[in-house]
Amino acid sequence: MFKKSPAELKTSSALRNSDRRKLAGEVAATFKLTSEECDTLVPDGLQARKFKSSGGEPGTIYQSPDGEPLWFAAGKQSSALVPTVYTLWRQPRMVPRLHTPSFVVEKLSEGADLMIPGVLETEEDLQGVNKGDLVAISIIGSDVPLAIGTLAVPPSSLGRGMKGKAALILHVYEDHLWEMGSKSDPPASVSEPSARSDELTSQLASTSVAGNRAVNEADDSNAPTADDDILRTALIHAIATTLSKLPTSSFPILGTNLYAVHILPARPSYAPADADIKHSSYKKLAKFLKTVEKDGLIKTKDVKGETWLTAVNASHPDVAQHKGYKTIADAEKKDAKKKEQDKKQAEKTRKDGIAIMELYKPHGASTALFDAIKQSTDELYSVVEVRTLLLDYVKEHSLVHPREQGFIVLDEVLQEVLLKKGEDIEFMRRDDALERLKSKMQAWYSIPLKEGDPPLVRKGQLAPISAVAKTRQGRRVITLVTHFEPYGIEADDLAEALRRACASATSVTPLPGKNAGSEVLVQGNQLKIVSDLLMDRGIPKRWIHTEDMTGKK
Repeated sequence: MFKKSPAELKTSSALRNSDRRKLAGEVAATFKLTSEECDTLVPDGLQARKFKSSGGEPGTIYQSPDGEPLWFAAGKQSSALVPTVYTLWRQPRMVPRLHTPSFVVEKLSEGADLMIPGVLETEEDLQGVNKGDLVAISIIGSDVPLAIGTLAVPPSSLGRGMKGKAALILHVYEDHLWEMGSKSDPPASVSEPSARSDELTSQLASTSVAGNRAVNEADDSNAPTADDDILRTALIHAIATTLSKLPTSSFPILGTNLYAVHILPARPSYAPADADIKHSSYKKLAKFLKTVEKDGLIKTKDVKGETWLTAVNASHPDVAQHKGYKTIADAEKKDAKKKEQDKKQAEKTRKDGIAIMELYKPHGASTALFDAIKQSTDELYSVVEVRTLLLDYVKEHSLVHPREQGFIVLDEVLQEVLLKKGEDIEFMRRDDALERLKSKMQAWYSIPLKEGDPPLVRKGQLAPISAVAKTRQGRRVITLVTHFEPYGIEADDLAEALRRACASATSVTPLPGKNAGSEVLVQGNQLKIVSDLLMDRGIPKRWIHTEDMTGKK
């Protein structure tokens, strides 16, 4: 739900004490908490923020006085409260948990739901839980919740061999809801008594991956781990794609170079980022290389305590049957390319801004010129097009001044179009003629408000966004921002962005008059921050008017 930033996020407002007590009562009844526990999870000064999800569902986010999101409710038909991961880290036993490998949690953070094959949990742990109930998701072997969702099937459908979705994810660690808070990392443990039997705990610990490294490292049984398979698969992929294609002169290869240059980059993209030798059962690279040598994948030799790769077996059945996949190196390369593209696009957007275009429509006296050159009087023309049409008319009728090339001679048509009543002018500068012609035409403008949508075309003169710094009540300095609505910017959104950027209080006040818009006030002289924020959003600098009136009486 929060893979993308919430849309139409309103500014926060403090709940009334009566509403807060009502909410605390609902929390206590739903999650079976004591009044003392509710006081920490529904504190005094609790803030409420309205929003719409990326899917268009309305909802409310409840934040602590310092901005930490604690609860949310979303959906047209549901107002049920859902705890955030910050809340679950304080009270982890509020909802039952499902356990999954760490790389599955990475998929959840990308917007996926939890599938049944990814659940490693016993039905006994879900007694009394029904389809549609809230469930938290933790990494196998860990007691720390990293996501929360609703159970998509009855617990009886979570057995081996079953397919389909296990839980519909509502919120996950590192999504946009988490980013609204302190962005703190999960605790190492929530320090609660485990509900599992000793036998099940041992079983889960032996298969733990990235999220439970401490369990693996403390286990002296040397039981195979998920990282063992990842490293062997990476070596096979490296043999199939790079090592088998190297010239014989490239061998021998130092084991540490083989590991760093060929094996680690060849790990599958779905593997945990810290899947490596020290988290495997091998612990040391030399042991891993000797093991795969016994399997017939490679040949090695030891020289002065160092293991060297001398040959690879490209005809090994595992290599011959290997099917390629997207590697961590591929993913990192793609991410780096995307970041570079995003950076260039952001720089271009900040430099050039969105393509706002001033348009003009023939109107009144100006229609005489367009009739004379047989151009439509119903079309909209850009400034460049108006200038071109005027100069083409001047050239076609030989109206360039014979001695002053920057002036044009006004014939009967141009006099009718450009001159005011009572004026008697024979010639005029070209730029002055263009400005007069534009003033006689009807002003329009086009502005792109949403990427991928056609630009919005409106009648009227587009006014720049105004940011004025003033002094009020003696020495109190404020900055007022107006005329931003035509640029697709909402008052509440701008106020929240300025509150964060300026680390200062903001407020929104409707301006008098119909369709006059709103005024955003931010404490202090924030002209530069306002200007930079607007340009970062693609507003060209020429469409931002700033004025510092703090030194004026």
